[in-house]
Amino acid sequence: MSDPSEKTGNPPPPAWDSLSSREQQVLTWMMAGLGADEIAETLGTTVATVRTQIRGVLAKLGVHSQREATSLAFRSRWAPKQRP
Repeated sequence: MSDPSEKTGNPPPPAWDSLSSREQQVLTWMMAGLGADEIAETLGTTVATVRTQIRGVLAKLGVHSQREATSLAFRSRWAPKQRP
Protein backbone atom coordinates (compact mmCIF):
# COMPACT_ATOMS: atom_id res chain seq x y z
CA MET A 1 0.00 0.00 0.00
CA SER A 2 1.47 3.36 -0.94
CA ASP A 3 1.74 6.47 1.19
CA PRO A 4 -1.28 8.78 0.60
CA SER A 5 0.99 11.83 0.66
CA GLU A 6 2.66 10.54 -2.53
CA LYS A 7 -0.64 10.73 -4.44
CA THR A 8 -1.66 14.17 -3.21
CA GLY A 9 1.77 15.76 -3.33
CA ASN A 10 1.40 16.79 0.32
CA PRO A 11 4.34 16.30 2.66
CA PRO A 12 4.02 13.61 5.32
CA PRO A 13 2.73 14.76 8.71
CA PRO A 14 5.31 16.03 11.21
CA ALA A 15 6.99 13.39 13.36
CA TRP A 16 6.05 14.86 16.75
CA ASP A 17 6.57 11.52 18.50
CA SER A 18 10.15 11.34 17.27
CA LEU A 19 11.17 14.46 19.24
CA SER A 20 13.21 13.67 22.34
CA SER A 21 12.06 15.17 25.63
CA ARG A 22 14.86 17.76 25.38
CA GLU A 23 13.90 18.64 21.80
CA GLN A 24 10.32 19.08 23.01
CA GLN A 25 11.57 21.46 25.71
CA VAL A 26 13.62 23.41 23.17
CA LEU A 27 10.65 23.67 20.79
CA THR A 28 8.44 24.85 23.66
CA TRP A 29 10.89 27.63 24.50
CA MET A 30 11.21 28.51 20.80
CA MET A 31 7.42 28.89 20.71
CA ALA A 32 7.70 31.25 23.70
CA GLY A 33 10.03 33.43 21.64
CA LEU A 34 13.34 32.58 23.31
CA GLY A 35 16.55 32.52 21.29
CA ALA A 36 19.25 29.87 21.54
CA ASP A 37 21.21 31.82 24.15
CA GLU A 38 18.15 32.28 26.37
CA ILE A 39 17.13 28.64 25.96
CA ALA A 40 20.65 27.53 26.90
CA GLU A 41 20.58 29.66 30.03
CA THR A 42 17.10 28.41 30.96
CA LEU A 43 18.05 24.75 30.48
CA GLY A 44 21.52 25.08 31.99
CA THR A 45 23.38 23.97 28.88
CA THR A 46 25.55 25.54 26.19
CA VAL A 47 24.37 27.54 23.21
CA ALA A 48 26.13 25.02 20.93
CA THR A 49 24.12 22.18 22.46
CA VAL A 50 20.86 24.08 22.01
CA ARG A 51 21.71 24.83 18.39
CA THR A 52 22.33 21.11 17.82
CA GLN A 53 18.96 20.33 19.41
CA ILE A 54 17.26 22.97 17.25
CA ARG A 55 18.77 21.36 14.13
CA GLY A 56 17.36 18.03 15.33
CA VAL A 57 13.89 19.55 15.76
CA LEU A 58 14.01 21.08 12.29
CA ALA A 59 15.16 17.83 10.67
CA LYS A 60 12.54 15.70 12.42
CA LEU A 61 9.73 18.10 11.56
CA GLY A 62 10.90 18.48 7.97
CA VAL A 63 11.20 22.27 8.13
CA HIS A 64 14.04 24.64 7.32
CA SER A 65 13.82 27.35 9.96
CA GLN A 66 12.89 27.97 13.56
CA ARG A 67 10.06 30.17 12.36
CA GLU A 68 8.66 27.31 10.27
CA ALA A 69 8.95 24.92 13.23
CA THR A 70 7.13 27.22 15.63
CA SER A 71 4.48 28.09 13.04
CA LEU A 72 3.87 24.39 12.38
CA ALA A 73 3.65 23.69 16.10
CA PHE A 74 1.10 26.46 16.65
CA ARG A 75 -0.98 25.49 13.60
CA SER A 76 -0.97 21.84 14.69
CA ARG A 77 -1.85 22.79 18.27
CA TRP A 78 1.17 20.77 19.37
CA ALA A 79 1.91 20.47 23.07
CA PRO A 80 4.89 18.75 24.66
CA LYS A 81 4.36 15.45 26.45
CA GLN A 82 6.32 16.82 29.40
CA ARG A 83 6.37 20.38 30.63
CA PRO A 84 9.72 22.21 30.34
